[in-house]
Amino acid sequence: MMENASEDGSASSISTSGEPPIVEERGEVASSREHGMGSGDLPLSGESGFMVVESENHSKRKKRIFILSIVGVFVILLIAVIVLAVMLGKDSSVSDSSKAINNAPSTDTDTPLTKIDQVRGYVVSEKYSTSKDVYEEGTPQDLAAQFMALDDNAVPHETSTTSEKFQWKDRYVMTLFYYAMGGENWRVSFDFANRNEETCDWGMSFVRFREGISCNKNGRVTQIILDQNQLKGNLPTEVGLLDSLQVLSAAGNSISGSIPNQIGTLFSIRFLHLFENELTGTIPKTFMFLQNLEDLSLEDNMLTGDLTSIKDMGRLKYLFLEGNGFSQHVDSTFLANLPSLQIIDLSENSFHGNVPAHLFSGGSLGVFDMHRNSLTSFPDVVPEDTTVRFLALQFNPLSGPFPASTISRLENLEHLDLTSTKFEGTMPEEIASLKKLDYLFLADTSFTPGPIPDSFKNLTALVDLSLKHSSRTGMIPSWIGNLNGLVLLDLDSNELTGGVPREIGNMTELAFLFLHRNRLVGTVPEEVGMAKRLSYVFLDHNSLSGNLDVMCNTPPLKRVTSDCGSPSNEITCTCCRVCCDDNNVTAECTEHNQNDFLMMLDPNWSTRYDRYDPWSGRHVYVYRDFNITG
Repeated sequence: MMENASEDGSASSISTSGEPPIVEERGEVASSREHGMGSGDLPLSGESGFMVVESENHSKRKKRIFILSIVGVFVILLIAVIVLAVMLGKDSSVSDSSKAINNAPSTDTDTPLTKIDQVRGYVVSEKYSTSKDVYEEGTPQDLAAQFMALDDNAVPHETSTTSEKFQWKDRYVMTLFYYAMGGENWRVSFDFANRNEETCDWGMSFVRFREGISCNKNGRVTQIILDQNQLKGNLPTEVGLLDSLQVLSAAGNSISGSIPNQIGTLFSIRFLHLFENELTGTIPKTFMFLQNLEDLSLEDNMLTGDLTSIKDMGRLKYLFLEGNGFSQHVDSTFLANLPSLQIIDLSENSFHGNVPAHLFSGGSLGVFDMHRNSLTSFPDVVPEDTTVRFLALQFNPLSGPFPASTISRLENLEHLDLTSTKFEGTMPEEIASLKKLDYLFLADTSFTPGPIPDSFKNLTALVDLSLKHSSRTGMIPSWIGNLNGLVLLDLDSNELTGGVPREIGNMTELAFLFLHRNRLVGTVPEEVGMAKRLSYVFLDHNSLSGNLDVMCNTPPLKRVTSDCGSPSNEITCTCCRVCCDDNNVTAECTEHNQNDFLMMLDPNWSTRYDRYDPWSGRHVYVYRDFNITG
């Protein structure tokens, strides 16, 4: 090893073998970096390379540390700002929510807005109601949604059974129905919209039936019975969602608007009673799908249109559409596919054409009532297997020869009313073949003048007989007293002569005796007073004489009229409510004389037939007596 002296006198060891120099003291290198070298001071080659590398690495490390420090500080500041903003926003939201709660109306249970939104969203997603109806404030749908939101489980959840979902739907619909029908003003609430009661408990049970809501064992609504309960408003379309409904009866209310098409989706319904309301429009075409319907009662509304939508109801038994504005041409295809019909009442409408005798066949139809329409002809032939017992065709412009042979084939007929028809010819003797007839009205007809047919003495089952204003002449036959089941005998406004038969005293059931406005003469027999059930006796406008005071002692007697007026005083009568005189026409007598409704022309004297009562499960005998109060 050689030793070389440097200019400053220090010694350095240099390897002769070519190995890198060993730095003895790193401090010297640092000192040389700090103090620098002159341009003439040239370091050894090995020492110079090491110092340059160390200097560059140290510089880069300081830069990285500086940049990372700045980034770290920025991130920390950013996180702090975000946290602060979140905290401030939360405090503001809580404050606003508190204000909303404090300013809300006081209720027994505050409904969280989220629950209402859940209900509304569910109702719309399930297409129970439209979004417009549910979200519009104050609608029945909105009120029903608010009611449903008060429940613990506002809407069905993922684990809800199918049955629970159906029950929820029924509850929503019935709550909606309550609000749509003005439930707050119902005569009886039946606990509708009561949160503490199950839907199926919204009703009241009686001995034979239940009003309000009835359900099946699965908790589904099957019956709604709210007759004469002050319902008012339009039927909601959501009623069509009650797919287990079998009975809907809301008769005798103030339901208005049209019948919703959606009712045509109630495939299980058997009884639909909406009579005596204010319904308008037509019978929906969707009714053709109600193939289980047995009883359709829409009478006494303001419905119009035709009956094409109900012509194929195979199970329909009872059809009551009277007192509307239906209009349709009646021919051999009219309601031809209703084989189960037992009662059909289409009276007081605007049907025109022929009497649809094809409905008489099949052995089912018992009651046929089309009075006050525009029917013009009666068929020449009726089926032999007919079971019709009630035939009401009064106040139709039926004309031509009387269909005697056709009518006589209706051997089960009990009720025949042809009042105010225009049949021609003689009053038919053939009617006497109808042995079961208890009601015969041939009033205000155009028959050829003639006597009361002698064959009528065979009609021993008669209860009501009216030949008023039918051009009857001759004497009142004495055999009339043998019809001892008669309650009504009306021979008003004819040309009858002779006296009053004393045999009338044998008629123990007679309550109404109308012989006024004829040409009767002679003394009124005292025997007439023996008819102990007489209540109304009209004898005025004849030439009768005698004393009626014996009759006045009859307890049920309510009204008697006769020619007891001055100056003629033809009859003595202390109990007569109206006294007439041929030579002195008083206002009271004139009013009595012109009051055709009082004189029994109106056919509703005794309209009666069986109607099935679904609530009690039995047939009810309907008897609408005319009540004379004048």
